[in-house]
Amino acid sequence: MDHASAVVITFTNESLTTSIIESMFTPEVRSKSLHKSEKHMHLKEQREQELYFNRIAEVIASYNHVVLFGPTSAKTEFLHFLQENYPFDHIRIEAMETDNMTENQQLAFMRDYFQTNRITMH
Repeated sequence: MDHASAVVITFTNESLTTSIIESMFTPEVRSKSLHKSEKHMHLKEQREQELYFNRIAEVIASYNHVVLFGPTSAKTEFLHFLQENYPFDHIRIEAMETDNMTENQQLAFMRDYFQTNRITMH
C-alpha cells in the first residue's frame, strides 16, 4: 500500500485473488490543482485521499484479518483513518513496514505471514 494504490490480496482456503484500488490524486490532478493554488492542491489531495481510504475501507469491511504493508506512511495514515471513521473492532488489523515488492513478492509475503501466524483463511 502507498498513496497511489493499494493491492488487495484475498486469501481463502481454495484460492488467492488480487485487485488494485487506485487513488484518483494522480500527478496530473496534482499539477492542475497546484496551478490554481497550493492551498487548493492540498485541499484536493485531502479530499481524494479520504475517498481513496473510504474505498479501501469498504473492501476490507468483510474480512476478519487485514495486514497493511508497504514502504510509505500510507498504511499508518490509513490505520488512523480507520480508527477515527470506522468501527472495525471485529477486524484484526496490523501494519507492517516493508520494502517495495513485486506482485510475486507481495503474494509470497502474505502466504508466509498467514502460515507463520497460523491464521485460518476464509
